[in-house]
Amino acid sequence: MKQKLLFALMLFLVAFQTKYPVILILQEKARGCDVIFTEYYFGNPKYYNSHLKIGKKYISPTIEQIQRAEKIFIEQYNNKQVKMHKEYPDRFPKPKLVDVKKHFKYYKRQYIGYIDNNNDTLIGINLMNFKHKRKADKMFEDWDKEIFTGFGTYYEKNFTNETVNLNKKKIVY
Repeated sequence: MKQKLLFALMLFLVAFQTKYPVILILQEKARGCDVIFTEYYFGNPKYYNSHLKIGKKYISPTIEQIQRAEKIFIEQYNNKQVKMHKEYPDRFPKPKLVDVKKHFKYYKRQYIGYIDNNNDTLIGINLMNFKHKRKADKMFEDWDKEIFTGFGTYYEKNFTNETVNLNKKKIVY
């Protein structure tokens, strides 16, 4: 019954994405929900400052695109960390290889889709650590309404972002 209700809620939200800038997707219990920023979010100056434009065109990522991006992210995250350290050893310390699913278990996600100048489809994933919910609620206020970024010690430890190129099936860096 719960799954049918969840599926109906997701269909309702997808059907009305032209009217609303953000779609909430219920995920595993530890994370709660994640947010997809649709192309309509970027066309509304109330929500989005257009001078931050990336790529050629924003898109509303589909559930299938989000799932593919997550799979690529999980499979390639550790390799990306190793490559970054090899290429820029002064900027990136030697990485600790992690079980990616377990490591990011409490991280809520924001998904941003766009087409780049090569006509590749990219999904940006902002990851915010909500393991310590009370602190995270303060530090990531309105994370579900605005695209988030942060600076300083807290954000360096509790926020990261990745971009996945769906056409090339790899994390972009």
